[in-house]
Amino acid sequence: MSTKKTSKSDSQTTKKKASSSKVSSQVNDFDVCDYDHQTTKILQRFITGTVHEVQYPLQTIAKRMEKKKKKYKDRDFEYI
Repeated sequence: MSTKKTSKSDSQTTKKKASSSKVSSQVNDFDVCDYDHQTTKILQRFITGTVHEVQYPLQTIAKRMEKKKKKYKDRDFEYI
């Protein structure tokens, strides 16, 4: 009889350990998801800020290049 009680208590202990490991793995999964979410948000903010900082200088350069292209469009240059 004592072996039956021991085997029952062992199986209960095993079940408790398994359920606690499931819970801890779920917590770790949430931590990983939260970390990934935070990393994604940080990266998104960085890219948005970089685009905002670079946008206007690039537009200015593009406008100047268009002016130069129009200015020299019909000119014929002699190559030496």
